Amino acid sequence: MKIAQLGCFDRNFGDSIALMNPRRSINKNINNIEWSSVDLVARFHNVRNSVSICRKILSEISEKNDIFFIGGAGLIEDEKRFGTGWKLPFDKKILSDIKIPIIVFGVGLNFHRRQVSLREPSFEKLCLLIDQSEIFSVRNDGSYENLHGFFKKYKGDMSLFDKVQVVPDAGLIFEPEEQNNRVTEIRNKVFNPAWSNKSILREDSRKLHFILNNPKIKEVLNKEYSFYPHTSKDFNKKVCKNYRLDKEMFKHYSKTENIYEALSFYDTFHLMFGLHAHAQLISIGKNVPCISYSSVDKISDFVKKYNLEEFNIEPEGKTEKDVTKEFLQLNDRFTNDADFLNSWYNKRDVMVKKLHSEYDEGINNVCNIIK
Repeated sequence: MKIAQLGCFDRNFGDSIALMNPRRSINKNINNIEWSSVDLVARFHNVRNSVSICRKILSEISEKNDIFFIGGAGLIEDEKRFGTGWKLPFDKKILSDIKIPIIVFGVGLNFHRRQVSLREPSFEKLCLLIDQSEIFSVRNDGSYENLHGFFKKYKGDMSLFDKVQVVPDAGLIFEPEEQNNRVTEIRNKVFNPAWSNKSILREDSRKLHFILNNPKIKEVLNKEYSFYPHTSKDFNKKVCKNYRLDKEMFKHYSKTENIYEALSFYDTFHLMFGLHAHAQLISIGKNVPCISYSSVDKISDFVKKYNLEEFNIEPEGKTEKDVTKEFLQLNDRFTNDADFLNSWYNKRDVMVKKLHSEYDEGINNVCNIIK
């Protein structure tokens, strides 16, 4: 059995775990699978999803494999500059060249606040992919609700939407022996920043400057936290003096094949303050208490959905002074309030047990198609 998996490989820890965890889970149920990695960025985005080039590549993938597996991580985004009109290399002609079953697993709809989300032509191509897929599932971060909104907005076929399933983000899923034990004292704190300075409008919508340019918060981060990157872009903004990984180490650990080695660092973490969505999700999965920062809707949607708002900072509609106060309070309570720390663990345990059950069901559905 040969399965080609499309995704963003070797980019960051979150995408890598969302790519490798499904493989690992499927391999436990089905023997003798030969996986190959189809890098979305290297093979398609480098040619801006040229339709002619995409057709050639995907025809060859279809001929040489038994299953085309797409996901996990984000992937559903608009992109006018690309030949297909969106981030994925699919339109009607390209999909007609794929003759093997398509499985889309745990993808996300990635939109920044006050930015272009999904235009109607892109939505129509997404519908073509849903229709041709044996299974089409989105992750549990508000993606299902957002997709439903697009079906309403563009008057899509609701019978097609009925095909859409929801699975937990694979970044949340770790075996019991891989999860940390509870701690009663918070000592090792880590900060997972997010900064690219790629778009001033985008960065402003995320309110990252409330944290990264804030003297009071930077003082605490320098004194109490160590830097733990999620992507190479995180090195663009220096905040913490102490680094868990430098740039050279990151080059090794950021390889998708090394993701479980990279995540072993979480074994020593007691508190994560993360600006990336996957910083929050991996921490929850690994049983590391975390302070979330809702820089994008997928984070705020997740914490609302799972009743984690008391551990989250929502910057939308607030001032830098408000954010500073909330961070200092959360940092103090996690450090000095045992009841507050235990309440995080208790909520997390109930949630993770439920999510593992839902994830296993999603994997079983996939395995039934592959078999």
